[in-house]
Amino acid sequence: MSRPWRRLVFGHPVREDALVSRHAYAFCVLERFWRALKRREIYADASTKWRNPQAELLDGAQWQAIRPDALTALSLPADPDALLAGHARTLDAALREVGGRLAANPDVRIDGSGRIHLTGVRRWRSRRRWWTCGPAPQRCFRGWSCPR
Repeated sequence: MSRPWRRLVFGHPVREDALVSRHAYAFCVLERFWRALKRREIYADASTKWRNPQAELLDGAQWQAIRPDALTALSLPADPDALLAGHARTLDAALREVGGRLAANPDVRIDGSGRIHLTGVRRWRSRRRWWTCGPAPQRCFRGWSCPR
């Protein structure tokens, strides 16, 4: 239980009679449950949004029976080693190119721990503010004509 919830459930200071607020505890449990659902730590099997996505995957003999058709439909080889090696080479070349640009850029500094520091970049601030218009909220800039 987090510190803010502890204060709400047990009171601040802690109650002498050692009673807890039942309503605060119920909301604490609901909030923890909701966070666990969002993190996919727990699943709700009857739900379409919160169920375990791996539960629907084929396994064993079912997967082996459909595997050639699935690989053909996805244009994937049966042995992924060559495909993965090609992707690894492409990614390595891109990272080396970016690394070469970083070393040549005077506005970029890499410290001893590997952190990148940008020295020539200023923070960009927009003076315009967002607002909504119409029955369905639509993001527009103040001063610009709304497409609705």
